[in-house]
Amino acid sequence: MELLSFLDASKKTLAAIATLYKGAVAINSRFIVKKIAVFSEKPFDENVVHDYVNSIDINRWEEIQDAIIHQLTQAESIIKAIYERNLVEALLTRKITEAEFWRMNFALQHLYTFDINDLVQFYNGGSCSEEKKKMFLFYGLLDDKGITKFESGRMIIGQQSSPNDFGKKFVEAIK
Repeated sequence: MELLSFLDASKKTLAAIATLYKGAVAINSRFIVKKIAVFSEKPFDENVVHDYVNSIDINRWEEIQDAIIHQLTQAESIIKAIYERNLVEALLTRKITEAEFWRMNFALQHLYTFDINDLVQFYNGGSCSEEKKKMFLFYGLLDDKGITKFESGRMIIGQQSSPNDFGKKFVEAIK
């Protein structure tokens, strides 16, 4: 009798887990759909897309598309999806080069939305913590004016960390 009630409880537990899993998949799917919808809410000019795609190798364009899809599935917020959409538009309109797109896409993928917002504020004259400066320096979004040094395996950044052209382009591209 105990074995039967144990099996019955196990079935109920497994059924509950399966229901939770299905719910989580549905929620995640809705979140991905919302992130993808960002691209359809403000469509790209078809002529611009056509011109860009015809100017590069089809394999490179497929790699860019794969990167966009990866970014959208991994983005932790709708805002980051908007940043990705704007980054793609900057590429298509040739405001940034393909090499800059890849570097910027990498930074966008690895920085949290709130860190990106702090970077934007920094570029608009706001302040920034030393930890954030280290992170932005790592992604090439700041210059250190030769002040950065390493002591005991730690990166020490001086107060002269400043915006650079790449970081400025990044901020302009995502906004």
